[in-house]
Amino acid sequence: MKAEKFLYTMAKQIHNKHVRQEIMTEYENHIMDCKEALMAQGMSAEEAEEEAVRQMGDPIAAGKDMSRLYSKVWDIKMLMFFWGMGSLVSLTAFALYRASAANWTGVESFPFPLIVSDVVGIFFLVLGFIWSGVEKWLNLNTFYAWARNWNGGGITNSAVFLLIGIVLVGHSRGLQVIIILIFVFSLLQLWQRAMITLYRHKRETELLWEIGSADTVILPYKGKADVGGKHRKVITFKGEEIPEGAPIMIVALDGMKPVVEQI
Repeated sequence: MKAEKFLYTMAKQIHNKHVRQEIMTEYENHIMDCKEALMAQGMSAEEAEEEAVRQMGDPIAAGKDMSRLYSKVWDIKMLMFFWGMGSLVSLTAFALYRASAANWTGVESFPFPLIVSDVVGIFFLVLGFIWSGVEKWLNLNTFYAWARNWNGGGITNSAVFLLIGIVLVGHSRGLQVIIILIFVFSLLQLWQRAMITLYRHKRETELLWEIGSADTVILPYKGKADVGGKHRKVITFKGEEIPEGAPIMIVALDGMKPVVEQI
């Protein structure tokens, strides 16, 4: 097996994009060092490369081992944000409950009828859960900016929508209900985002480093390519344009959409 094939096969199994290239470089250096040592012993360059790769072991097993070390299936950052914001909501609810003459229940404690707050609250819960999936599908950060010209990020994400819904649904039912809803929806969101992450891992294993050809001109926002006998929607990195018919390789996923480079 050639070194390039070993590295690409191994990299398919590594789903943390922040360490994937670093691991590939480290393994490539090991292979090159071993190759040079074997050539010094009298092997040809081709024989030395094949032997060096053989000594690295099974690329799939090596990739899976590295992926387990750097796995990020569970979105703990979002969970901590949800619980942190939920704690602030619960403390505020407790303060209002203690201060309210109506014990923070009933229409006396809210400026519109309960049925309205329930309907609007359910809308925000559904919206938040759907948007949570969209965020993870597009692989957005926990904190992100809506406007393109912003620097840094904001806190308007799906957890905020869910917490608004929890407050609207739970305000008339007491602090205990609010706390239960925060706990339940935080775990539902954690599970949802983990399932989407696992699906992305499957897509990466299937598509990364696969070679094909451009069916159309491929731009940073649209294009089509024939990869493995299937016609797929693909994009390029910002500023790149690939002509129709050019050979391409899938080098990353942007959300779930394959990103290709010309080879």
